Amino acid sequence: MSGATRNVCLVLAIICIQPRIAQPHPNTSNENGSCLARSNWFPTTPPPANKRPNPNSDCDFYRWAWQTFLFVTQPTPGQRGAPRFLAFQTPYEMFGSARSHSHGPAVFIPGNLDAVLQPGSLAILVDQNGRAVYYTTHLNSQFVRFIRENGYTDFAKLKKAPIGQQFPEGSVELKSSWKVIATGEDAHSFFTIRARIPLLTTAANGEIAIDPLRTGEQTLALIGLHVVGIVEGHPEFIWATFEHNDNAPDLPASLKPDTPQPVDPEKTWTLYSRGANAGDCNKKPSC
Repeated sequence: MSGATRNVCLVLAIICIQPRIAQPHPNTSNENGSCLARSNWFPTTPPPANKRPNPNSDCDFYRWAWQTFLFVTQPTPGQRGAPRFLAFQTPYEMFGSARSHSHGPAVFIPGNLDAVLQPGSLAILVDQNGRAVYYTTHLNSQFVRFIRENGYTDFAKLKKAPIGQQFPEGSVELKSSWKVIATGEDAHSFFTIRARIPLLTTAANGEIAIDPLRTGEQTLALIGLHVVGIVEGHPEFIWATFEHNDNAPDLPASLKPDTPQPVDPEKTWTLYSRGANAGDCNKKPSC
C-alpha cells in the first residue's frame, strides 16, 4: 500500500465486533507505466540503498517500501526461517523497561495499553472473533545506534536534543499488528508465533484497562506491518503499510463508502463480517 493507508474500524471496547473495509487506492507507476521489482531482489532481497527517490514519480517510494518489507520479513541466515525483524529491539527493551518472555523468536507485547490502543483515537481494533488486535514496535540497528550513541536513552539528554538533528539514512522503525488465533482456527495462511500477551479488563471507571496480574500465552498471527524509514532527502521518515490478504475486502469502485449495500456477501474476513453494508464499516461505535 502507499502512504494513503486504508481505513480501519476502531472500536471502543473489546466486546464490539464491527466490520472494516479497505478503500480503493490509485495505481502508481513510473513514466513508462510500470513499477516492477528489481530482479536482484530474488530469491534473497538485499537491504535498500536508501537513495534519493525521484520526486516526479511515486515508483521509487513504492520500490523502497516493498524492498524494505521483503528484507525485514526474510530470515536472517541461521535463524531457522524467522523474519529478521523479530530480532530488532523494541523501544521498551532499548530503554531498559522490559524484556521478552517469549519462547523462540521474540515478539514482545508491552504490558500496558500501548499493546492495543490506536494512535490518536486511543480506540481498540477488534477482529471477528472478538479479540483485540495487539501491536509492537521494532527498531533496526541504525535506529538503535543513533539513540545510544547520542545518549538518548537518558531522558534528560533526549529533552535537550538539537531541534535540527536528523536520524541517519537507513534508520527503520516497524510496527507489527497481531491477531489472536482462536482454538481450532485455520491459520495456515498466516505467519504465526507463540507469545505472552497482557490480558484486558474493565477498570473502575468502566474503561478498558490492562490487568497487571494476568497474562496469557497465545498463538499470534501477523496481519499488518507499518514500514517507516529514512532515505536520502527525506529526513521526516517515509512509510507504507502492508496487510494480510484476508484482513478486509477492497471497496468496489461501484460502491460509495456510505452506501447501504454489502461489500462482500460471500466471505467473512478477519476485520469484516460477511454481508456487512459499506456504510456500517470503519466506524467507532459506542458499546
